[in-house]
Amino acid sequence: MNRYHDHFKGLILLGIRDVAGILGLSRDYIYQLIRQNKLPCQRTSSGYVFEQESVLEFQRQRVEKAKTDPRIQL
Repeated sequence: MNRYHDHFKGLILLGIRDVAGILGLSRDYIYQLIRQNKLPCQRTSSGYVFEQESVLEFQRQRVEKAKTDPRIQL
């Protein structure tokens, strides 16, 4: 068994479309978040990949921030 196997075990990687679907945002807005370094990702030769846990954490942070914004009714 490869020594790196355990390091990547359980790691789920997502593409732009997956992230846009999870967050309910357009792909263009996802690219904007990437340019602003607000959404952690890794650039690859075929595009960007995101760790699922990082995307879900980003979503949790957005919801918490929205709770304190008086302009947003949850």
